[in-house]
Amino acid sequence: MLAETIVIIFAEMAHFDKKAEECVTETDRMLYVLKFIGRMMEQPAWLQNEVYTRIFSACEIAGFPEDKRIKYEQAMNDEKRLRSEYNTARRMGLEEGLEKGREEARLESARKLKQMGVATEIIAEATGLSIEDICKLGE
Repeated sequence: MLAETIVIIFAEMAHFDKKAEECVTETDRMLYVLKFIGRMMEQPAWLQNEVYTRIFSACEIAGFPEDKRIKYEQAMNDEKRLRSEYNTARRMGLEEGLEKGREEARLESARKLKQMGVATEIIAEATGLSIEDICKLGE
């Protein structure tokens, strides 16, 4: 069994003095972003990947005036809620559709068995339909 551990790395940012062109490792790039993101007007080309894009986006949102940030957070919460409601409705619709399809398949099987002259009790046992439902099939 593997023990869970937490690794903490401390970086003394005051001593990080590399220029942008000197940042060749991901660690250097991350430290550069952490130290200088407040001075960057836009995301530089050499930091164009999903991780840095998310960091820049989060910083942009954090820099919103409070009223704009609150509206943004409410809109994001509304979007998450709507997406959840949509997914739930879709899942429920699929389940309902599957159940309807199963019911139609049972009725079709019962119809065919009845046309073949199979006893109503056997059809009921095989399909799970009631004898009354099977009797109504011919009507």
